[in-house]
Amino acid sequence: MRRWQDHLPALQRRLAIPQTSLQLCLLGMLGGLIAALLIILFRLAIIGIQGFFLQHSDDFSSISAEYRWLLPLGGAALIGLIALATGYKHYRLGIPFVIHRIKTAYGIMPFRNTLNQFFGGILALASGFSVGREGPSVHLGAYGASTVGRYLQLPYNSVRILAGCGIAAAIAASFNTPLAAMIFVMEVVLREYRIHVFIPVMLASVVGAMATQLVFGHDKELAALEIISLSVWHFPYLVLCGVVIGAFAWLFNRNLMRMLELFKKWPL
Repeated sequence: MRRWQDHLPALQRRLAIPQTSLQLCLLGMLGGLIAALLIILFRLAIIGIQGFFLQHSDDFSSISAEYRWLLPLGGAALIGLIALATGYKHYRLGIPFVIHRIKTAYGIMPFRNTLNQFFGGILALASGFSVGREGPSVHLGAYGASTVGRYLQLPYNSVRILAGCGIAAAIAASFNTPLAAMIFVMEVVLREYRIHVFIPVMLASVVGAMATQLVFGHDKELAALEIISLSVWHFPYLVLCGVVIGAFAWLFNRNLMRMLELFKKWPL
């Protein structure tokens, strides 16, 4: 019987072609499952740590106000120790860094940065930092799925798609929102709508949602939000707000790049 490594050259040649394939879909689901398992472990670690000092997860009101301020202070100290041990240059984290790696390294994430994101995110969320799970989810998902592509030495175009699959699965596993995860990856991370990209990302998102439902149930993180129906008379104001806010966003981005260019030579 031939070893599975003997089939790798044929698989690599097949995935080098930008077409929808069963192999890419299966690898996307596998990468999505790995990403979902990382997020499940991430969430369970937060719940386990908070169980030592909270009656209910994320309910910091159960702690006396006299000692509540010590939690983020202690968390910041521990995060600083982790950064000191792994090196501060490896502390580029979050969604902007992942998008940067998608553009420049086909979604391949550095190992030390991922360690900082995993343990630093756990400490930050467990100790009550004003942050969310979306940043760690995107980072860990991209690392988990792109590792599959690196291990199999797949073409870079396939590794990039697998990174998107991991991000979609991780967001779906974190918030139980597979549709929103898929749209986020296609519009914000990969920024393209192609059928050979869309199908693996969609399948990975479903796998991530199913995995988190097996562990945490069918409750949705955003279920507490109330949806208010708007009348037709609100639509012109929404269009006007969209134009105004878009203009301010354009000014912000333009001036942000100018500031970066201005201070790039400063030894800060």
